[in-house]
Amino acid sequence: AAEKAAAQKRKQEEFEASLPPVVFRDEEVAKFRTVFEKFDADKSGSIEMLEIRQVLLFLGHDASAETVRELQKALNKPDDDEDDGLQWDEFLELMKIHRRKEILTYKVGFDKFDADGSGTIDAGEMKELLSHLGFYPSNAMVLLVNQQIAEIREAQGKPIAKSKHVSSEGRQRYSRFQQSETDDSYAPEDFLGVEIGFDEFLSLMEFYTDMCAAEARAREAMQALG
Repeated sequence: AAEKAAAQKRKQEEFEASLPPVVFRDEEVAKFRTVFEKFDADKSGSIEMLEIRQVLLFLGHDASAETVRELQKALNKPDDDEDDGLQWDEFLELMKIHRRKEILTYKVGFDKFDADGSGTIDAGEMKELLSHLGFYPSNAMVLLVNQQIAEIREAQGKPIAKSKHVSSEGRQRYSRFQQSETDDSYAPEDFLGVEIGFDEFLSLMEFYTDMCAAEARAREAMQALG
């Protein structure tokens, strides 16, 4: 067991060393800028470190106390800092640090579910893996992630075969979650045995966190109405 743990640690260290610098796409920078300006309520050009947890939640990311402390330590910005707050360039740097830590966390979780060391996981384990990573995925959200997997495979010319063990009545239950115009929707059983590599998993996590962010915005809008 100790030898296996040591090998796993070496593997993780090699992966971390191989990670290139984080570079955000233009649309990601624009999204972060919009969120920064939203939390910069007084238009001072900065936000408080105390607000970082709310910012991460709003973006659909992990916002545990440990995560926030690590980010504060990385930027050397205690939450009681009395300077002029977190400037835009510092905020963007913080998001790069967070993205790197996030990728490393995802890799550890991914490897845990990659029991045979093949570099892939079973798509049927997505809900369990998301829970392991600290998320609270609803069945509806997992179905939407599955739909995203199906669309990716369809675009690659590798459509996912539907299981013969799910009745048409059973599939009908899933159609409303997947915004399907037919009753021939994908079911969770269809994804058992479908292998996902880590790069594809990262793209699915981006899709999932975007859904979490949309839910957070919807809750905020409802609270404002209430």
